[in-house]
Amino acid sequence: RPIFDPQSPGESKSLFRLADRAHVDTRASVIEAQLLFRPGDPFSRRVCDETERNLRALRFIKEPEIRVVGYHDGLVDLEVITHEVWTTNPGVSFGRAGGSNSTGFELEELNVFGFGKQLAFDYQDDVDRSSYTLSWRDPNVFGSRWRSAIELTDSDDGEGQALLFEKPFYSLDSRWSAGLEFDHDDSVQGVYRLGREVDEYQQDAQLEDVRIGWSRGLQAGWT
Repeated sequence: RPIFDPQSPGESKSLFRLADRAHVDTRASVIEAQLLFRPGDPFSRRVCDETERNLRALRFIKEPEIRVVGYHDGLVDLEVITHEVWTTNPGVSFGRAGGSNSTGFELEELNVFGFGKQLAFDYQDDVDRSSYTLSWRDPNVFGSRWRSAIELTDSDDGEGQALLFEKPFYSLDSRWSAGLEFDHDDSVQGVYRLGREVDEYQQDAQLEDVRIGWSRGLQAGWT
């Protein structure tokens, strides 16, 4: 459903209609990838409720609802309803502390072309450094349960890279989880005394993490 409801008196305005037309709607396949059930599965209200909770965690939709709309020949017809939200978010920040100014600018898109992917650009300039950061997040890689995140940072005193690729315990009845994470930060850290920099040191930190988990799934209401 659209961002604004044209049937609502407070939302039937030309500006709101323009926003709905400019917004790229979420593709049905993106919502389907989040469902914990498939056609032919036994009906379970618990699974529907858990799916709704998972959908509420997505930042590019709101008010998800799964309801029964029909029952015939031993089959249950389900309707999945979601509401679009505005997903292009700019931001500007400014501050002053200790006699130094800090500024920032951010632009993020939470639903690139309706595929549910997140792309963000961030610029920060403060007493320590000026840096540019580009990040990408995918909650369902190729429609699977795997998710990924990539972050690249370039600053005037170094650089940084971060990578995450994992399959989480996406439901109470998930049986296994695995993940790979890499994080690298090369920068200059200042040492301050009474608001003045008195020294600095080079920092080169690297994190590598591989993890795997196993579960018996949902057993008598517990996992």
